[in-house]
Amino acid sequence: MSARPAPAATSELFDADFLARLERLRLVSRRMLPGAFKGEHRSRKRGSGVEFADYRPYVEGDSLRFVDWPAYLRFDKLLVRTFEEEEDLPIYLLLDCSRSMEGEPDEEIELARTKFGMARRLCAAIAYIGLVNLDRVTLMLYRERIVEALPTLRGPTQIHRILRCLEHARTEGATRLETALRDFLAVPRRRGLVVVISDLFDDGAVEAMARLCLGHDVLALRLLTREEAAPELGLGGRRRLRLVDSETGREHVLHVDQRLLDAYARELELQDEAVAEVCRKRHWTFLRSDPGEEFDDVVQRIFRTGRLLR
Repeated sequence: MSARPAPAATSELFDADFLARLERLRLVSRRMLPGAFKGEHRSRKRGSGVEFADYRPYVEGDSLRFVDWPAYLRFDKLLVRTFEEEEDLPIYLLLDCSRSMEGEPDEEIELARTKFGMARRLCAAIAYIGLVNLDRVTLMLYRERIVEALPTLRGPTQIHRILRCLEHARTEGATRLETALRDFLAVPRRRGLVVVISDLFDDGAVEAMARLCLGHDVLALRLLTREEAAPELGLGGRRRLRLVDSETGREHVLHVDQRLLDAYARELELQDEAVAEVCRKRHWTFLRSDPGEEFDDVVQRIFRTGRLLR
């Protein structure tokens, strides 16, 4: 059996080191979840696959090759063996490309550790694991609506199309997950895994997922920079800040003290709890990370949810 060719480096974001990590993660995930990466996702449908599921009475027209003759001799009844059909798992990747995903500009931070850099790398990793698992992967970039969507892809060689799309993706404008999900659902789709990668600063994002993703499994990945998650006052205990909404351009001047930061932290915690509660009720998964977390650690946390490899 020939070895699977590794994808080639395409840019600073998807360099040779990153692509080598993808290959290592593929091997690590095989050890974490034995039996994965065979292109075998067993559905609840009964068919004529290779995994035995149950018996049912023989009816006229059934193939005799599925009759269990030892069972007939034992029970004096014609019983037909049924099997679980093997299906690929549709994976729908929705990447937030609004301006807030850019994070704070900092020339000292390498591209891979920026907010949008990490988001694109995670998107590429999930796509690649799905493709080598012979699942069908659809990548969609959204802001206030879906602004770009690749056709459904299958097979590891298709990772190059994913990487090219992510490499050229840019952040701008506002975001509205609800309208993006409506665009997503406007096309008839098989039930599958919907992966949302976003900072989830969009008002109504949680409610939109709860209403519109019924019937699908969902993995919600929230990316926040450390400054967004836990801003600091610095020396003096107060800061006068001119805040610019990265999506609308509106400016606000705030006098920030510890009381305001505590209120902000509580609000952020409530947002996380709301997303987590929606996900718990529907047996979905919610994870939060920041661009400073080690990439391999984030991906392995995703693997441990069991959503990608089942």
